[in-house]
Amino acid sequence: MQLTTAAILILSAVTMQAEAPSRAEIDARFQAQLSELAAKCDEVKLPEQAELTRKWIVPRYGQANLFYLVPESDPLQPDGDASQLVQFWYQKFRSIRNEHADALYKHAQEMLIAKQGAKSYQTLHEVLRENPDHTDARRILGYANVNGTWRRPGVVTRAKQPRYEHPKFGWPAKSFWQIDTPHFQIMTNLSEAEGLKLGERLEIVYSAWEQMFFSYWSNELQLAGYFDGGSPSPVRKKFEVVLFKTRGEYVNYLEQVQPRIGITLGIYQFDEEKVYLFHDESEAAHATWHHEVSHQLFQEYRSASKDVGLNFNFWAIEGVAMYMESLRIFDGYVTLGGIDATRLQFARNRYFNDDSRISFAELVSLGRSELQKRPDIGALYSESAGRTHYYLDYPEDYAPESQKWREPFIEYLKEIYLGRDTVHSLGDKVVYRGRIGTETFYMNFLSVFDEDILALPQGAPTTDLVLGSMDTITDAALARIGTFEKLRWLDLTKTSITDSGIAHLTGCRSLRDLSIATTHISDRSLATVGKLKTLEELDISGTPVTDAGLAHLSSLSNLKVLRMAVTQITDEGLLKLAGLKDLEMIDARQTRITPQGVERLKQSLPKVVVHH
Repeated sequence: MQLTTAAILILSAVTMQAEAPSRAEIDARFQAQLSELAAKCDEVKLPEQAELTRKWIVPRYGQANLFYLVPESDPLQPDGDASQLVQFWYQKFRSIRNEHADALYKHAQEMLIAKQGAKSYQTLHEVLRENPDHTDARRILGYANVNGTWRRPGVVTRAKQPRYEHPKFGWPAKSFWQIDTPHFQIMTNLSEAEGLKLGERLEIVYSAWEQMFFSYWSNELQLAGYFDGGSPSPVRKKFEVVLFKTRGEYVNYLEQVQPRIGITLGIYQFDEEKVYLFHDESEAAHATWHHEVSHQLFQEYRSASKDVGLNFNFWAIEGVAMYMESLRIFDGYVTLGGIDATRLQFARNRYFNDDSRISFAELVSLGRSELQKRPDIGALYSESAGRTHYYLDYPEDYAPESQKWREPFIEYLKEIYLGRDTVHSLGDKVVYRGRIGTETFYMNFLSVFDEDILALPQGAPTTDLVLGSMDTITDAALARIGTFEKLRWLDLTKTSITDSGIAHLTGCRSLRDLSIATTHISDRSLATVGKLKTLEELDISGTPVTDAGLAHLSSLSNLKVLRMAVTQITDEGLLKLAGLKDLEMIDARQTRITPQGVERLKQSLPKVVVHH
């Protein structure tokens, strides 16, 4: 009798075939085939196709999780009027990719049988990147071929302008739009185009959430049934989102129920089961959108109680939403997590530099109201984000089998949202699963080495990077960091960097906050720093810089805060800052600056505050 995949999974009596290639072997074969094709393109003078072939494989983004998005069709298919040679290249290119897709599909089956349902599900998306017409992968993910187009049955993105006044927001008839996507219903008075654009982003968030948290909403037995010929049920509900045209409208509508709504960039209203947003193109706003929609997905997918986290475990609800802020969207794929995730930088900074940190056991014990009323709520949120990153992303090769925490942590989330959790739920699942306590592992997780930075791609969209107190960071890391044009905050306090490393930072064209305190840099580094025109905060405390070095800072017209405590700076050096009209604060404690020098500076900068 031949067993189905589901039956095999139930019996758990499968021995992997010895000849089944590993994922590393599958990838190596694919890489070799593409390299050979690219070389052939070079020979026949097809430079564009050679470049496309070489760049097809998506490089790993450090330690971040990489998830592929299901394409509508193959983005590299040439136009019908392309030359015969280009058409021949594409046929060979697709042949190689189709073969790779088949190998990945078999690997997905093997992972499912090995009880790695999430990885199996994620791999199916990669199958469709290689072969968008892979029938079985399409069916398992809920698609059917309708007149030559792959669609989820009954699911089409639509936009319409209602012919009635909106009953809640007072929008006049035909002045707003209803956007229906596969998983969301968006109401907006902004524009049809912006509503569709938001819908596209939210579908990407949904796909990333679905792949990352597969075991939250599905299971291996259900997936096995799909491999054996079944198909998922149609989408059971639409998640409701409101996009206001302006921030003022957003605040006016919500301030009666949320008095502090003015400081937010978006909110999920648990009682209404609705996300409220307003038009904002900033990265901070988009991160907030990802945060609030993830609240919605966790809450509504299982129709959870409104009392989740009421008495304890509230940290995890906020922590996992902050984790989703790390979502980065690329062409055809996304990443989640990684050592350069913004929320993780705050957690790392507090862990290594804040002696007043709350114990993790106390954090777990806090309920929703208790946590939100704490005066140190910012620190608690940072701790929550850091711990969530830790449980979801602790590298498997860093720890023995017993220390793989992602799936137990997701089970913990399920208990919370199903109302089955206790104050001991986390401890029962993941806190202590080996001879060494979780604190040691957490500290190791937060620590960063040169090789971690070098694993990030050149030109990475990293915006914040806290490496303070990491003596493992040297000039080698700065060579890569210097390619991060979007970097805004860089903390190199107490690292092993030198003037040679600082010279690479001229490529950081968006840098606003830089700390090179307590390092061995000299005036030579300040010559480089003086070229970073976007700087608003600078810390050179505890370094051997001199008055001569401060002259290089005179071009930093945006500088607002300068920390240079515990240096040999004198009144002569202080006066070299007189032209910095935006300067608001100088920390000059334990320097050779005198009250008389401060008074002379104030003649040019009357509003500056100097601590000395």
